[in-house]
Amino acid sequence: MARILKKKTSQVQKLNEAVGRYSEAVTYAEAGLAEEAVKTMEIAAAERSKILVLGLDGKFSNALCDYAVGLAERLGYEIVAVNAKYFPHDFLSSINPFREKLKADFEAKALEAAEKFESIAEAAGVSFRHLVKYGEGQDVIKELYNELQKLEYVLTEPDSETVGEGASPAIPVFSLAIR
Repeated sequence: MARILKKKTSQVQKLNEAVGRYSEAVTYAEAGLAEEAVKTMEIAAAERSKILVLGLDGKFSNALCDYAVGLAERLGYEIVAVNAKYFPHDFLSSINPFREKLKADFEAKALEAAEKFESIAEAAGVSFRHLVKYGEGQDVIKELYNELQKLEYVLTEPDSETVGEGASPAIPVFSLAIR
């Protein structure tokens, strides 16, 4: 029951935000400020729905990239690709000589993977951005869901252990329903 209420609350909040933007545009138009009305509507329209793509170990598999780009292209969504790495809290907060080296290595690997992913997205005309976050996957997803507007879906790496020889992997896709 709590999950349903959270979903409805989130939907109501999104609806209220949209109504607020449209009301603001109407107010400008009624006041004879057409440019401001158009600008307000353009800003609202520019905020595209998003697909969060969570990479594994600083990489994005070819199957995940292809599926994400195809889905974003069909839906007209933006891709937000995220490489998340979990380090124990005491590791990140302590003075550890290896911490910066491990973080730098992970970020370089993530950037290389993101560049490949971005070239695939650009070729399909899909808007793309990349982030590196530290924390467990589910915590990163929650954090980004609260930060990003219009985050609709989460795609994660396929479970390679369950994919047989020559079979296409099933890409886990989650629709976000809670805030």
